[in-house]
Amino acid sequence: VQTCALPIFQGLSQEHQHIMSDAAGEETREELHEGFMYAAKGKPALGLRELCTLMHWLGQCPQPHELQDMITRHGSGGQITEDQFVRA
Repeated sequence: VQTCALPIFQGLSQEHQHIMSDAAGEETREELHEGFMYAAKGKPALGLRELCTLMHWLGQCPQPHELQDMITRHGSGGQITEDQFVRA
């Protein structure tokens, strides 16, 4: 798996920078979608464990509390959808 050095993963605890800004190219969007589908295994949203899988798939190793913070701020019901993740 190729690593993904997107700004959001560099400083996850610093207000979660936007992944899908205009600077993010189509390849990045496709990589995020592919990773989300891999981690979700057919589900519409990711919980903490699946979000961790996605981040590792993207070559990142955030702390569990950072992932939980992302779900709390941008998700709902303890999960985060692909759309919520992309806009995080």
